[in-house]
Amino acid sequence: MRFTALDSIRGVCAILVCLFHLPVVFFLSDSAFILHSYLFVDFFFVLSGFVICHAYGDGLNLGRVGPFLLRRFGRLWPLHAAILCFLVLLQLGVWVLYQYGLSVGQAPFEGRWDTTALVLDLFFLNSFGLWPDVTWNGPAWSISAELWTYLLFAAVAVFALRRMVWVAIFMSLAALVALAVFSAGTMDVTHDFGVVRCIAGFFAGVCTYRVWQRYFMERSLWPGAEWAATAGAIAFVILAGETGLALGAPFVFSLVVLAFAAEGGTLSWLLSAAPFKAAGRWSYSIYMVHSTIIFMFFNVARLADAKGIAPLIVMVDGERKVDFSLVDASWANDVTMVAYVAVIIAVAAMTFRFIEVPARTWFNALARAWSESQQRDAGPGAGISRPAQPLPPVVQAGQ
Repeated sequence: MRFTALDSIRGVCAILVCLFHLPVVFFLSDSAFILHSYLFVDFFFVLSGFVICHAYGDGLNLGRVGPFLLRRFGRLWPLHAAILCFLVLLQLGVWVLYQYGLSVGQAPFEGRWDTTALVLDLFFLNSFGLWPDVTWNGPAWSISAELWTYLLFAAVAVFALRRMVWVAIFMSLAALVALAVFSAGTMDVTHDFGVVRCIAGFFAGVCTYRVWQRYFMERSLWPGAEWAATAGAIAFVILAGETGLALGAPFVFSLVVLAFAAEGGTLSWLLSAAPFKAAGRWSYSIYMVHSTIIFMFFNVARLADAKGIAPLIVMVDGERKVDFSLVDASWANDVTMVAYVAVIIAVAAMTFRFIEVPARTWFNALARAWSESQQRDAGPGAGISRPAQPLPPVVQAGQ
């Protein structure tokens, strides 16, 4: 079963996270909605729990855990590794500029670009507070958190399947309590134990799937549910910000997932349009490449500002941002925003086609061969009743 509307929403949310990170003073950059759009990462976590439970909630045993984790690793790591390789090349370019006295901010291979931090990124250890800041490809903290949460889910599915809902409720609530106590009551944690944030959303998604499976799989919610859930989510993001209210994100986005899973409303019909479906298909790439594009753009702007070519950098709420109005070209801010989204989508389409799809195909084949090998070795009646099934398309589209 393909959850087309939910996949499309994931694409929209990925673009909103990209706009949240864009260091440009464009016409919506100071709106509460964009300033708080970091919360849409929690939608990713909830949806991930929902679709992983749909695909594997009733089908994991000890023999299938290995192939399951291999599939998930193969879904996340190849693009992540490719971007890290590209960023290493960029740092080498920064090093060359430094040799000619051209500074673009932080010295090469220092701070977030330290080689030790690179090792943490490569092994998905960048969401456990092992480094004082986000490292290399900043958004990658969330896929680190997801991979380790998959392992936790596998343990629950194997050893506590009949009590999965209760365990999931406990996991989600315990994670939210930990965030409330140790993160000053905010959801805005990333490298600093973002894995806890992921657990809160992911297991809320697991619970949401079980509710949908039991009560709503065969029937839709009331006709206005999609509109109400969308309006509620937008209002929540605007109001919650970095306050304690943000801890309600897993519950709010669970309602959104529940409302759109049936795909019976007008908004679901709109989200089935080709551009939205493409955004959903490329959502993982969109999310993963945008920070690198920002890095290249912002350092060019910073270099131009430092060399007096054009004053472009301003301080907004303690952060450096590009503002073309300093050279009487305020229109360029909005043009830059549109061009930024267009470039991200174009790059994401290419990385999806040439990195994600081939890598996913290869890892899925490897996992399938592993599963079949286990079945042959175990023999009939040994407890592995069937090989791992292919993931539903929405799972394959990206986390």
